[in-house]
Amino acid sequence: MAEADRITRPDRIARSGAPDRIAGQGMAEGRVGGERLVRGEAGLPASEHAGHGVLGSLPPTGTAEADRAAFFDFDATLTRRDTLFPWLILLRGRRRVYRAAAQALAGQAMGRVTGAEDMRGRVKAAFLRRLIAGIPVEEARAAALDLGRSIAWKSHIVAELHEHRRAGHRVVVASGSPMIVVHTIVSDRFGVDEVMATDLEVVGGRLTGRLEGRNCIRNEKAARVADWLQAHGPFVQTFGYGNLPHDRPMLDLLDHGTIV
Repeated sequence: MAEADRITRPDRIARSGAPDRIAGQGMAEGRVGGERLVRGEAGLPASEHAGHGVLGSLPPTGTAEADRAAFFDFDATLTRRDTLFPWLILLRGRRRVYRAAAQALAGQAMGRVTGAEDMRGRVKAAFLRRLIAGIPVEEARAAALDLGRSIAWKSHIVAELHEHRRAGHRVVVASGSPMIVVHTIVSDRFGVDEVMATDLEVVGGRLTGRLEGRNCIRNEKAARVADWLQAHGPFVQTFGYGNLPHDRPMLDLLDHGTIV
């Protein structure tokens, strides 16, 4: 499978009779390295738009198409690697993080982890409880900012996000990583419309180590996207970018999907 493959609802193909376009008028298509690349009105590859100044500095154009929405997964879709472990290592140190991970997995294997519905959620809950209970929120946010300065981005997916923004589409980032990490990094870089992520409980300005609500992955992520579409729609077109298998439920909700 290519690094980014497109999946599109068959009924959408039947009605359009033409290749997908992100922005409609004023857009032309090109191909780079075998993958479809959307080109802007100036004829530059979309990936070049992300290189001017700080990521996210390009505002939407005046000809907004707010009846279209795009949803992006974060880890391994916009970024080249997971962000949870690097963030925790900045907060607590590598040795402590790996020891807590081993203990959480051992607890799951012995059936001692409780509270969340899915195994990944149970392990994450136990893992975070061991590591971040008592950490001040501002310290956690500062570590996320530090992490954001060293993240390796997938430039072609970042370019797609910028093209959606330039077209005036609503842009949402949906992730299973902690909200304090994703929101801090994304708001500092991209200026999207909304961030959906896994919330961490805060009491008295400190993290308790417990999840607040459910782990925002798979069906939970899809449910949040569906609720958002219901609250902010209707939309004439919706787009999704994610990886398999975790983002399949979200991508199945949308008209046009990109598997990264």
